[in-house]
Amino acid sequence: MNDPVNRIDPEGKQEFNPTKLGTALVNFAYGTSLIAKGTAKAIIGVATSEVGVGAALLTSSALNFYGSKSAFIRGTLQWKEALNENYKDANIKNLIGVLPQGNKYDDPCEPNFWEYWKDWRENWKDRILDVLGAF
Repeated sequence: MNDPVNRIDPEGKQEFNPTKLGTALVNFAYGTSLIAKGTAKAIIGVATSEVGVGAALLTSSALNFYGSKSAFIRGTLQWKEALNENYKDANIKNLIGVLPQGNKYDDPCEPNFWEYWKDWRENWKDRILDVLGAF
């Protein structure tokens, strides 16, 4: 029998999307690596602050921490979606979820990568004003 899903779950009660779950784990791993890089840069930046390179390293460290936050949010959203879907919902498009804003175009019913970023490019001023209006 060359059917690994039915070998693991012969009754077909697997209640999660394995592709999206794997994508979520990749996002969690990426977020963790960004935290490690950001921490290392922050330590070196504090240690070299008298030399003058500390500020640049601390800025880079802050960007790593911000990027890790985005990766964790993306991973959490995909994890929740994966647990609410069935294994039959798995699609090759789910793998796009590791890209920036990937959770917005990683399902078959959502716009594709190019459509999403074209819309983002055309409406970037409105998006920035929405973000600034939140403060």
